[in-house]
Amino acid sequence: MTRMDRRSFMGAMASAACLSHEVAPSWKCADVLRDENPGEFVLQRPSPLDRARKVSMIGFGGVRLPVASGNLGSHTDPVDFGCTARYVDYALEHGINWFDSAYGYHAGQSEMAMGRALRRHPRESFWFCTKVPCHCIASPADARRIFEEQLQRTGLGYFDVYYLHSLMRKEDYERAFLSSGALEYLREEKSRGRIRHLGFSFHGNEAFMDYLLETQDWDVAIILMNGLDWRGKGLSELLLGKLRARGIPAVGMQSLAGGRLARLKPEARKVLESRRLGLSDAGWALKFAAEREGVMTAMTGFTRFEHLREDIRIFNGATYRPLAQDDVAAYLEAVRVESGGADGVPCPGCGYCIPCPYGVDIPGVFRWWNEKVRSNAFSSVDGTGARESIRAILKEYSATFGRFRGAERCIGCGRCEKVCPQWQRFRVSEELSKIDRYVEGLRQSASCYRCN
Repeated sequence: MTRMDRRSFMGAMASAACLSHEVAPSWKCADVLRDENPGEFVLQRPSPLDRARKVSMIGFGGVRLPVASGNLGSHTDPVDFGCTARYVDYALEHGINWFDSAYGYHAGQSEMAMGRALRRHPRESFWFCTKVPCHCIASPADARRIFEEQLQRTGLGYFDVYYLHSLMRKEDYERAFLSSGALEYLREEKSRGRIRHLGFSFHGNEAFMDYLLETQDWDVAIILMNGLDWRGKGLSELLLGKLRARGIPAVGMQSLAGGRLARLKPEARKVLESRRLGLSDAGWALKFAAEREGVMTAMTGFTRFEHLREDIRIFNGATYRPLAQDDVAAYLEAVRVESGGADGVPCPGCGYCIPCPYGVDIPGVFRWWNEKVRSNAFSSVDGTGARESIRAILKEYSATFGRFRGAERCIGCGRCEKVCPQWQRFRVSEELSKIDRYVEGLRQSASCYRCN
């Protein structure tokens, strides 16, 4: 029998994954399989959920998996199952053992892709967590149907953690999980062992958190965990303190604030230069999130393979050094500078608001707007070369959104605001209206210029 080396074996596994899922490999196998982290293993800590097991400091989020089209960040394009399998293999090989998905991520393909990748590995070598959506539940039968569908999708036999997804308002939670009897059903599944730990992901206010903690026993909770939300509208510091007081471990989400903290403005980055830690902007954000007392792991997505490699390097246990108090203070100051004075929209790009019934690419419009704010592109509108700047902005806006996907299509129906987890921080329709007014003002200015 011919003996295969590790690289050949991994290549054969990846090729088999592509074939078994009937998805054409859209990524170069050689690039994805190249191990640029030899000997690097992400730091793991004892889990407060099970002291016999450990949890990696960072977790693998399944909300933005690689897609076959290569359209990075897409929530609607078919998932590249083969590529996802290779990401999962690489993460496990380098110590990342916490994997997170949800019923609605990638229209259900996230659970399928992650489950198929993970079930090729020993079940106790990883944690797999998923979530049940509030808006789909009206009875125990609904909860049972979705739960069984999720087990079938993943093929993993049980869930290490099962969350009530994106709790925002008390009345919605009570309708979906209390009055319906669904929460009682999920607790029965926990007693049967098909749910090992029961928790919730949270986007509500302080009073709602107090209500949840006072009326139910929970094993774990997911909360926003990044520099912007630490002392901002997300109340992360306050909510983490409440969980810690009750001995409930927290999982951090949106560690990069939807990508906003992955690339700081030059003036914000300058605040960190004196610390001389050699960290990227993303590295600062992830270390801040993962190191807060009471945080069991901080989740992040890996749409690009180089992000996975970088994060393994950042959290390599052999070289890992926590941020000092002065480092944390400097980082919070940098975040303050990043957010100060900017007229951006604090949208993390989660995609819960789409599809819009009127066609608006809501996350895309906000992403475009925030990029222009961050790069100070709008400042040139009133300065030298204003005519060229206005035309360039309008040309890009038109090329990006066309006639049917821009902010002007919003009629304020409010559907998106009912599911937006950032509802306490901004109103979608108000921000779209603001952007529409600004763009229309540029069009009128451009028209005047053409008359001159």
